[in-house]
Amino acid sequence: MPLVGVDHSLDLVGDEAPYFTSLEELDSWMDKPSKKLRSVLSYTPRSRTVSAPKQGRLLVCHDYKGGYNEKPSTLSYTFNFWSHCETFIYFAHHRITIPPSGWVTAAHRQGAKILGTIIFEGSGESDILRLLLGRPSPSVTGPALSEQTPESIPVSPHYARALADLARQRGFDGYLLNVECPLRGGPEQARALTAWIGLLRYYLKTRVGEHTEMIWYDSVIYTGRLAWQDRLNNNNVVFYPPSTGFFTNYSWPPSFPALTAQYAHNLNLPGKIIQDIYVGIDVWGRNQYGDGGFGTYRALTQIAPKGLGLSVALFGQGWTWETTEGKSDWTWDNWWKYDRKLWLGPEDPKEIVPVPPMSEQSLRKQAILQGVSLAEPFMPIISYFENLTPPCLLDLPFVTFFSPGIGFRWFVNGKEVMDTHERGWTDVQKQSSLGNLIWPRPTPLWEEGGGRGDIPLGSTSLDFTDAWLGGTSLKVTLRFSGDEEAYFRHVWLPLQSISISKDQSYDIFLIYKTDAPSLDLETALAIRSSPEVESLESTTVELENGWTELHVSFMLPKDRAGTTGDVFSVVGIVLGFATEDPSQPCELPINIGMLSAYPSLPKPQPKLAHHKPRVLWANYSKSILMWEIAAYFDPIPGGTMDPQPPDSTDLKWEVSPADTAYPKFMFFNVYVESRVTVAYYRGPEYATFIGTTGWDGRENRFYVEDTMLPKGVKVGSGVDVRFYIQGVTDRGEILPWVDGAFVEAKL
Repeated sequence: MPLVGVDHSLDLVGDEAPYFTSLEELDSWMDKPSKKLRSVLSYTPRSRTVSAPKQGRLLVCHDYKGGYNEKPSTLSYTFNFWSHCETFIYFAHHRITIPPSGWVTAAHRQGAKILGTIIFEGSGESDILRLLLGRPSPSVTGPALSEQTPESIPVSPHYARALADLARQRGFDGYLLNVECPLRGGPEQARALTAWIGLLRYYLKTRVGEHTEMIWYDSVIYTGRLAWQDRLNNNNVVFYPPSTGFFTNYSWPPSFPALTAQYAHNLNLPGKIIQDIYVGIDVWGRNQYGDGGFGTYRALTQIAPKGLGLSVALFGQGWTWETTEGKSDWTWDNWWKYDRKLWLGPEDPKEIVPVPPMSEQSLRKQAILQGVSLAEPFMPIISYFENLTPPCLLDLPFVTFFSPGIGFRWFVNGKEVMDTHERGWTDVQKQSSLGNLIWPRPTPLWEEGGGRGDIPLGSTSLDFTDAWLGGTSLKVTLRFSGDEEAYFRHVWLPLQSISISKDQSYDIFLIYKTDAPSLDLETALAIRSSPEVESLESTTVELENGWTELHVSFMLPKDRAGTTGDVFSVVGIVLGFATEDPSQPCELPINIGMLSAYPSLPKPQPKLAHHKPRVLWANYSKSILMWEIAAYFDPIPGGTMDPQPPDSTDLKWEVSPADTAYPKFMFFNVYVESRVTVAYYRGPEYATFIGTTGWDGRENRFYVEDTMLPKGVKVGSGVDVRFYIQGVTDRGEILPWVDGAFVEAKL
């Protein structure tokens, strides 16, 4: 869907229905052919450090205003801490909640899994029995011998297959199963349900992949009674073995996490580790020890992900947005400062974050545990979890435009092509890393011989007024104190961690601009790792609208890469500058518009042909734009080739492997030019930007509506227009118009 206009996703049915309210609706979906959403990014696992399995993981359960609240034509909540999150659950109170395609791509782009939700509550008892028995037959049927009635509840694989197929079609990675209604069949039905969980897990792994998850929420117990236990124990443990993870309820006293860890250790179940148990925390503080909000750290301290090794299921993290949105001083910037203070800590390391006093409820829970201090200082959420690096560049190219998934304008090649500052826009599919090493504040270091004294202070923010592509750029401001002897200073500024493999060369591009007329500035893109990388080539290119591109080609030398597996590296920028009067303090502001990194293609050779991306053709029909992509090659030198003997083994040409070199796209920019006031089409440079693809997860498709069209142009008006399609590759390249396509249409 476009960045502007009406969200039609909730009106869709069949293979595009956003969720299902009953298993009967799921059956209707199965009866219709469904196409896999090919533009949804597939899951690629992250690389892990050796110590990581000893630490608990973070699962975020997104219960936000009932779900499906993101609108393309206004600002909405987005989650921006993917580098600490390993699994994200899109939660709502529909029978089957399907993560929107944009959320799936946003999670996968940074290496996190994303799950849907299967929930039975209230009047859901009949549907949960149907889950086990399968789809009822429309015919008169029954057992062949009626006197041989089975004593237990039969378990059908029907819905396990259907739900696995649904996850495959929409591109997500499994489910949270939340049964919050009693099982009237008692232990027999509970046993049948555990068998069905195993079936769902099996079909998810075979039809989606080995990485899939089937997480059980602490609700009913082995008797079928609805009785939250707030821990893992003998009452609910039967649901743990067939699941990949166990999500406890939130109302636990501070002694329960340690009891859960000890119980899991005593169980010693094959294939299970302590990190498979997720202790629930409600950020809203409902009957939650520590009271949620800025007291969430109290609960995290008791769970001790780095000590006990238990994982955490953080529920309702949109609390920061929902509790501040209606206030008179609310702005996105103010919310972002509030949100990142909870997650990352204050920008000023000296700031003391006030925390609410413990409620009587929490004090009563604490009273049974000795030795817990009431004066523990605030700790941000990320303090308890590892800062994870995106997938290895060999598996998934890394590209970021530093987008939180919202904005007020849209830029292409540094030029503003759309202004929606009065209402803003939301498109989670455009979300990318904000730089996992630059928040809550930059951490510059003096380069050797490049400075002395105090490390410069600085600030990090998102700039919505200037960008290379999309709606934002990363703005970093460094503040230097005066130093009479420091005629030239240079610092190393880390931005983003990446994962690379040895014996492979890579290309990294960084696009930036700066406004520091009083400084004589030099910049360089750098990669730091152990073992050290070898720089093969570096270039600097001046781009449009004041932006500059830095490029470095590098690799890990074969004779020095003694380690096995992936190597964790840091991408950053070296800033060197001189001032007329070094004794005076100064500021160095820099906007970073894009950072991309990916394996290098083979060097150009006379016979080696590389794929080059292109939009081949476009079509318009009934408000739907569609197009096809293609690859092309440079012409064969000379146009002809000399014949060779039939037995010659000399290949006339080679083509780069399609799996690594064939063009892939992140999204497409769409423009329109009308003939309302002109007699001929002037070209794409004069067209009006109307939106991007990606919202609905469909490949090479765009829905045209009146709200996005220029003034005086409407669908159905009969006006002649020309639409232009421009691709943006998964490596961050904005295709030139010579590689775009147009289609003429009558609206």
